[in-house]
Amino acid sequence: MRTRTAATTQARGLVLGMVCLMALGLSGVMTVHVVAQSTPTIDVPMEGNAAFTPSPQGAFLRSFLVPGWGQRWVDGGVASANATRWTVGDLGIWILLINNAWRKDVNAGALETQAFRHAGVQVSPLDDRAYALAISSYLNSETYLEELLRARAFGNLTYGEDPLYAWSWDDISSYRSFQALREERETLQRRVLTLTATLVGYRLLSGVFAARKASLAGASATTTAHGGPPDEGSNRFSVLPDRVQWHPGLDGSVALRLSWSIGHTRP
Repeated sequence: MRTRTAATTQARGLVLGMVCLMALGLSGVMTVHVVAQSTPTIDVPMEGNAAFTPSPQGAFLRSFLVPGWGQRWVDGGVASANATRWTVGDLGIWILLINNAWRKDVNAGALETQAFRHAGVQVSPLDDRAYALAISSYLNSETYLEELLRARAFGNLTYGEDPLYAWSWDDISSYRSFQALREERETLQRRVLTLTATLVGYRLLSGVFAARKASLAGASATTTAHGGPPDEGSNRFSVLPDRVQWHPGLDGSVALRLSWSIGHTRP
């Protein structure tokens, strides 16, 4: 009879303890003290349950360096469709820029070869745009010099009087070909400059959007932490503790306290 009474008492105590634990869990945080001392506390939060709050500055810098990286960083490393679109767009601009820069180099070689072989030009026309315009506008330097003297443009006589700059096209087809090459070079130069500016602007825009996304994510996390609607999974109990606290004692001993969060904890 005493055995049954003792067993009943233990069962009631166990049930009462479980009820107390559940009450503590519903009210906020359950804390387990291994050793309790009235000493300073070193509080170390566990990374596994810490909320990730991306900074707008970090998101902007990442997306400026590699568009889409900042968006992916804000999303916790997930390659979202938005981040992929930013990366693909940047890659497309790079392809156009590299292609036009390569065509510009090819055009430069063809331009110098055409001027040297068919006009006897000793100085590269790429070094002086005015000289390239003169070569593509007149069949020879004598005609150019006569035109300058007739117009009294004495400031540009260097290209007509200096033998180093003298030229004379051997046929009209080579002359027309040089004109086409020079016009193509002008177009490629403008296109390269435009694509370079577009690339910089695109990266700035990507950084601004990434920073805005990080700001919205930080505001959402702050709202949730201050009593806003909980995010998905906030009501789940984690096996790992949310916080670990070490209490260094004056005698060299160390006390440990582990804390678990049950349910949505409010400050």
